[in-house]
Amino acid sequence: MNFIPLVIEPKAFYDLMIHPHFADAIDGVPQTSLSTWTILDDVSSKRQLIDVIGNGTILKQRDATCNTVFTPVASIEKRCVETIKCYAATITCQEEFYKNCLTDFYRQAPKFRDVALMWFQKLFVKDLYTNAWVGKTTRTADVSGVWGWNTFDGVLTHIESAITSGDIPASQVNNLAGGAITDANAYAAVKWTYDNQSQLLETLPEADKVIYVTQKVFNGYVNHLISLGVAFNLQYAINGLPQAVQYMGVDVVVEPLLGAVMSAINTGTQANLAMLTVKGNLVFATDSEYGSGADMNQALRVWFSDDDESWKYKAAIKAGTQIAVPELIVINRTVL
Repeated sequence: MNFIPLVIEPKAFYDLMIHPHFADAIDGVPQTSLSTWTILDDVSSKRQLIDVIGNGTILKQRDATCNTVFTPVASIEKRCVETIKCYAATITCQEEFYKNCLTDFYRQAPKFRDVALMWFQKLFVKDLYTNAWVGKTTRTADVSGVWGWNTFDGVLTHIESAITSGDIPASQVNNLAGGAITDANAYAAVKWTYDNQSQLLETLPEADKVIYVTQKVFNGYVNHLISLGVAFNLQYAINGLPQAVQYMGVDVVVEPLLGAVMSAINTGTQANLAMLTVKGNLVFATDSEYGSGADMNQALRVWFSDDDESWKYKAAIKAGTQIAVPELIVINRTVL
């Protein structure tokens, strides 16, 4: 068979495969956990992050002199976000695959290519979410092969480092027990993050904050609200769009994948998390101009190899994460 390779250039790949997961909310409701992050698409290696959070009060009493004391309202931190080269590759042998129930694809190889590509895309997205949240390059690979969790360092890895260094105050950190969580304890876990904000966090508008939770914590929190008779705000708006689940006006956003991968890292015991921060404080960086191939212009390549009669898929990206302002994080989590 002689099929022309399918090649997607870096910018198109970014627009199709990466950016949609960081898309803005619809009617104020986040569509994914990553839609509340900041995305930088021009980090070829390293880029400095700028702290734009105000430094306390700037209003001063004027005296009789002509001197004016200027107070900086923002500072430039030496915090940087870095990207590393990553790739995803797989091979799908037609002969082996066709022994299963999809023999009708045998004479429609391009159709087979497209179906297998769809699976490849889903796996790519799963790995993107996994590493963005819990990735740790020093972690041993998953022996089951289900999770790819050591491609690049995720935000929870940076958060643990910030806890160790003291950049996140100890008063804003709590160890949440692993294992099954009751509805009441799930509510308490969310409440704890709100009650333990710093004075600076308390001064920020609730609409600018977000509480991230794992699926089990979210389920328990919702069940607790239902038991209190406030389920009307948990279903759907009149226009058919989902309403945001909130605590004291702060969006509670669930990442379905997070609890599963954290539990896998926790040797199978359920891991729980509730974390409050400001929207945009978690940063994902990539380079929308980066690709592989002879001309470095192939972000995704799909081709048929006559040598082993297999479809091959390869994607190349740069990726990295960071926290813009660690002090603006309140975290209640199972320690992994």
